[in-house]
Amino acid sequence: MGLTTTPGMTPHYRALSRLLALYAESQGSTSLDARRNSQSALVRGLRLQERGDVAVIERRTSDRQGWCVFEPAGARAAREIFYVHGGGLVFYSVEDYRSLLQHFAALSQCRVSGFSYPPAPENALPEILASLVDSFDRNLKQVPADTEIVLAGDSIGAYWALYLALRCFPRRFHRLVMIYPVLDLHREYASFEAHGRSHFLSAQTMNWFRALSRETAPLRGILRPFDPQRLDDDELAVLPRIVVASAGCDVLRDEAFSWIEFLSARGVPSVHRHFADLPHDFCLHAGRVPPARLAVNEICGLLFE
Repeated sequence: MGLTTTPGMTPHYRALSRLLALYAESQGSTSLDARRNSQSALVRGLRLQERGDVAVIERRTSDRQGWCVFEPAGARAAREIFYVHGGGLVFYSVEDYRSLLQHFAALSQCRVSGFSYPPAPENALPEILASLVDSFDRNLKQVPADTEIVLAGDSIGAYWALYLALRCFPRRFHRLVMIYPVLDLHREYASFEAHGRSHFLSAQTMNWFRALSRETAPLRGILRPFDPQRLDDDELAVLPRIVVASAGCDVLRDEAFSWIEFLSARGVPSVHRHFADLPHDFCLHAGRVPPARLAVNEICGLLFE
């Protein structure tokens, strides 16, 4: 089955057809390292340019452990952003997100900490989450208690950011910004069929990612299952302020709408910005796709409002 752009996607992606064709061809490789390299190569061809006005401070103990700080000149002392990147736990690293996190830092005038974690499937889910919890713990110990921290993430990173905010660090984050988030590991929605052959996240790949994140992973003695679509009253009570940015040409589109409806039915306020003509991962395309750049700038405005 070939990968495609999908109906309704902004025509700017058609101009990238050659680059996307090379990427799609590489997805047939049996080597996971080759697929990872092709994913990163695609991002390098589409992402924003790196900025010279944002310092990058290494806090990683290895490529997949710890965090990087992106600090603009004159950063606000009382605000910070923690970011958990996507990629299904399999693909991408903080390096792939480097220019995006610099952009967030520059526009918000806040320090941004981008967190690394060991990848699946080489590492089991409990080890991946334990690594994130350890890095969050160490970073939070360096942040004054009155600092307003926004937790943000995209795709599966948004899913696990929600988990960390509710199960591991309740009431520590002022706001949770979820960008084209995974919000259901069990149910399929109509958007799986409508956009399941997309270049950027196919239904087949998403089902693989879901399986990797379904492993039982009790942390800090919490054993009950985690399902964003069925949060209980205790979890809703400690939910940070919610901002969701969804993509219209994305297999995950409908679960975002479903979750916003669930929150509304439970009396939980949220902000939902829907980018109808953009695909999954559009933040990583903002250097070459003008509507993606505009969307990224709008999301920056939603980090603190």
